[in-house]
Order: sequence, then structure tokens, then C-alpha cells
Amino acid sequence: MADHSIYAEDEEDCVALHENEWRRLQQAMHKDGLRSGLSEGQERRLQGAFNERYASASAQAFHLAKLRGILSAILGHHLLNPQDEIAEWQERLENAISKISTLESDLSHPSIISFDATEEIDVKRETVSKTAEDIIHALKFDSLLHG
Repeated sequence: MADHSIYAEDEEDCVALHENEWRRLQQAMHKDGLRSGLSEGQERRLQGAFNERYASASAQAFHLAKLRGILSAILGHHLLNPQDEIAEWQERLENAISKISTLESDLSHPSIISFDATEEIDVKRETVSKTAEDIIHALKFDSLLHG
């Protein structure tokens, strides 16, 4: 009879041991599931933000390239066919083209990752774009902006 109680105790210990092991496995799986869920959520959020910013930056870069192209065409035409009307604008044209080129370089530089830096670049882009558009308007080449 004593042997029977020893086996019963061993069996109870074994069941308790398996139950403890099962609980630890469940807790570990729960933690792993939470970690995986958090990680996937962060990746999706980052990817969404990247996609949004990339689309915006592409449109901005295209607009800057268009402005630089228009200003360069006006300047090139003036240099081939000097006109007094545009001659007084030559320095402003060259300056605006230079600023756009610098800004395009800044936009393509991979070190610009902070939010403050992108805000600063956005302000510069708006200022440079406005200046270029004002020059184009003043020289009566508005049709190039909308074509």
C-alpha cells in the first residue's frame, strides 16, 4: 500500500510539473505574440509614413526640377539673345537656379532624417519656389508654369 501512495505522489508531482511547464510555455508564447504584434505594428506605421513622405518628396522634387528647368531655359535664351528686359534679371535668375540646385542636393542627402530638418527643408523649398515663381511671373513666362 505504501508503494501505491508513492506512485500517486510521483504522478501528482509529474502532473504539477507538466502544468507548470504548460503555463510557462503559454506565457512565453503570449509574450512572443505581443512582441511580434508590436514589431509588426511599428513596421507598418513606419512604412506608411515612409510611403507618404516619399510621395510628397517626389512631387516636390519634380516641381523644383521644373522651376529650375524653366529658369535655366529663360537664362539660356537670354545669354544667346541678350535683351535689356531680362538682363536686369540675370543675377536673380542665376541666384534662384543656384538655390534650387542646393535645395535639390539637400533633399537627396540621406542624412536628413530628423523631423526638424525636414520642416526646415520644407520652409526653404516653399521660399525658393515662391521666389522662382515670382521671377517667372515678372518676366511674363507664366504659361511655362502651367504647361
